[in-house]
Amino acid sequence: MGSKVHSDETLNCMHVFMLSFPGQGHVNPLLRLGKQLAYSGLFVTLSAPELVGSKIRKANNITDDEPVRLGRGMIRFEFFNDGWDINDPKRHDLDAYMAQLELVGREKLKWMIRKQDEMGRPVSCLINNPFIPWVSDVAESLGIPSAMLWIQSCACFSAYYHYYHNLVSFPSENEPKNDVELPFMPSLRYDEVPSFLHPRTPYHFLGSAILGQFKNLSKPFCILMDTFQELEEGIIEYMEKLISTPIKTIGPLFKKEKNIISSHESIRVDFMAAENCIEWLDSKPLKSVVYISFGSIIHLKQEQIDEIAFGLLGSEVSFLWVLRPPHVVPLGFLEEVGDKGKIVQWSPQEEVLAHPSMSCFVTHCGWNSTMEAVASGVPVVVFPQWGDQVTNAKFLVDVFSVGIRMCRGEAEGRVVPRDEVERCLREATSGPEATRIKENAVKWKKAAEATVAEGGSSYKNMQSFVDEVYVKNALVYMYSMCSDVEGAFWVLNSPPKSDICSYNSVLNGLLDQDDMTEALYTLHKMVADCEFEEWDGITCVNVSRVCARFKDLCSGKQAHSRILKRGLDSDLFVGSSTVDMYGKCGEILSMRKVFDVLQTKNVVTWTAILTAYLQNECFEEALKLFLEMAHDNVESNEYTFAVLLNSCAGMSALGYGNSLHARVKKAYSDKSRDYTIPVPPPVQQAPGVPTPAAGWQNSPGTFPGQVYASNPHPAYATSTIVSTKCVSRCRFTS
Repeated sequence: MGSKVHSDETLNCMHVFMLSFPGQGHVNPLLRLGKQLAYSGLFVTLSAPELVGSKIRKANNITDDEPVRLGRGMIRFEFFNDGWDINDPKRHDLDAYMAQLELVGREKLKWMIRKQDEMGRPVSCLINNPFIPWVSDVAESLGIPSAMLWIQSCACFSAYYHYYHNLVSFPSENEPKNDVELPFMPSLRYDEVPSFLHPRTPYHFLGSAILGQFKNLSKPFCILMDTFQELEEGIIEYMEKLISTPIKTIGPLFKKEKNIISSHESIRVDFMAAENCIEWLDSKPLKSVVYISFGSIIHLKQEQIDEIAFGLLGSEVSFLWVLRPPHVVPLGFLEEVGDKGKIVQWSPQEEVLAHPSMSCFVTHCGWNSTMEAVASGVPVVVFPQWGDQVTNAKFLVDVFSVGIRMCRGEAEGRVVPRDEVERCLREATSGPEATRIKENAVKWKKAAEATVAEGGSSYKNMQSFVDEVYVKNALVYMYSMCSDVEGAFWVLNSPPKSDICSYNSVLNGLLDQDDMTEALYTLHKMVADCEFEEWDGITCVNVSRVCARFKDLCSGKQAHSRILKRGLDSDLFVGSSTVDMYGKCGEILSMRKVFDVLQTKNVVTWTAILTAYLQNECFEEALKLFLEMAHDNVESNEYTFAVLLNSCAGMSALGYGNSLHARVKKAYSDKSRDYTIPVPPPVQQAPGVPTPAAGWQNSPGTFPGQVYASNPHPAYATSTIVSTKCVSRCRFTS
C-alpha cells in the first residue's frame, strides 16, 4: 500500500475524516477523493462499518489502521462495529439496518473523532456520502465543518431536490406513468426517473435515506460532485443558482492527473481481490473485447444470465465477463467460447476500461461505471435495473450519445432474449452506429482529461476545496502575524465554518501583536462557534493568556474547568499558562494547587509561580519555593533570579540576596555579563525573616544592588511563559 508514516508526521497535516455507507459503489468514490486529498498534502481517514471493513482488509491486505504516505499527505483506514453480528439475519432488512447504522454510527463517529483528537490529530473536516445524512448532524454538534460527496449525477441530484421540495410533478399512486419535466434536462419517462422516487418501488427505505440528505443540505459547507462541468453544464449551473450550498464538481474522481504517483493505484477498497485479466486483454487486438459487468449488488435472474451467454455466442465477439456465484454459465459454454472469452469474479475495472483492446461496455449504469466508461472513451450497452441507473441510461443513450439500449430496467419485468442481446452487441461494435457512439465517446474522454488537468474546472474546484480546508488555517495565521486583523477575520468568517485550528492561529497572531481588544473579541467568537471538546493545548494556552491580561478570574476559572474536563491539566505548557493566569488574577491558592498537580515542571513553570508570588508581595513564599527549586536541581535563568532578588529587596533580606548573588555569579561565570558590584555596608536582617538554610549563609562578596529595578519588567517572566514562540511551535496532546 505504501510506506508507513511516523506518528509525529501526522501532527502537521490538516485531518479530513471521511465516513462511507457500506457499499462498494459508495466506498470507491470516497477513496478516490481521499487519495487526491492526501496527494494534495492532507491527512485522510476513511471509515466505514466493519461489515465491509473485514472484506476490504482481506482483499487488499490491510493489516492495521496506521497511516501510509501518499504524495505530500497520508491516508489510513478505520472501521467500526455497527452493533450487529456479521451474520445477523436482521441485516437482510435494509430498512432496519439503516436505523441501526444511524443509532450506532452517530456515537461511534463521535468516539473516533475524540480518539483522533486525543492522539494530536484533530479532525478539521468531515465528509460523507449519501444514505448517511446524519453525519452532517454529528459534524454540526462537534463544531467541525462538513462536506457531502454526491456520488450520483447532477441530473439525479436535481430530480431528488425537485421531488423533496415538491417543485414539479412526479409519478404518483394516481398517475404512476406520469412523465417528469425538469429544468435543463430532457423529458424523463416515468421509468427513467430515479426509481426510488416511484410510488411502487420496493426500495422506499433507500429513497428516504437519500432524501434525508436534502433535509440536511444547508449543513455542509459545500457539495462535492463526482461529475464535471462540461458533462452536465446546464444542469449544474441551474442547481448552483437554485440552492444556497456551493456545488463543486470534482470528477471524474478516478481520472487522475498524469503526474500522480503510482502508489495511488495500490490503495484500493475492493470487497473482493481482483483477478488477473490484463495479460489476457494484452493478447487481444485493438478494440475487439466487450466488457460485461453489472456492479457489486445487481442480482439478475439465472434465466437472464443464460440469455446473455447465448447472445455472446451468437455475436461472436471476444468478451471479459464479471460473473459471481451463484450465477453459472450454460453447460458447455466455456468450451465453445474457448480463448475468445474470459470469466472472472472481480476485475480492476479502471484498468480494464483503459485497455486498448476495449470495444464496448455492457453495464448496469451505476454512476461509478458510467463515469468510468465516459472518461475512458468506451461506448456502452445500457442494461439498467433500478435507482439512478435508469436515469443514467437515459443520459448515456440520448444526451451523451455514447450508448445502445438493451433494456429499460427492473420495472420492465422481462428477460431480454438472446437475439436482442446479440443485436445490441453487433450494433455497438460494428457499423455506422458503432462509429457514431465511438466518436462521441472519444470526445467525452478528451473533455474528462481536460477537466482534471491543470486549469480544468474539476482541477480548480478540487484545489478550491483543499484551500478552504487546509490553506485557510495558514492564511489566518499569516494575516494575524502581519497585523492585518481585517484580513484574518475575512478568512476566518468565510466558509467553511472556522475550526479550532483557525481560531488558534488568529489568537496567536493577535496576542503576539498585543492587540488585546481583537483578541478578546476573537475569544468570545471562538467560545460561541467551537465546542469545548475541540479545545487543544494551544487553545487553552491562548485563553489563559487573554484571561491573565484582563485579570478576568471568572473566565479564567471557566477555562480551567474546561482544561480539567479535556484532561489537559497535566500538560506542561497548559499548566504553566494556568499558573500564570491565576497568579496575575491574584488567586494564589488556586495557582499553587495547579502548580502542585503538574507532574512535569520546567524553569518556565517555576518562574511563573515565583513571578506571581512577587507581584502579590508573597516574598517569603517565593523564597521558600526557590529552595524547592534548588533542591529539585532545576536550572534557573536570569528571569528567575530577577524575581528572587526583588523578593529579597521586598523583604530587606540581605542574607538571601548575598547568597542569590553568588548563584548568579556562578550561573553566569562563563558569560560576558558582569554582575559584580561592590558590597555596601552590612545591613541588619529584617525582623521576622527566617534564617537562611544551610549553604545559604551570609558571606563576603557582592551585592546585586541595582542590577534590576525593584519591580522587574513583566516581560521577564510572563513573556517567556506565554510567548507564542514557545507554544505555537509545539503540538499538544488533546
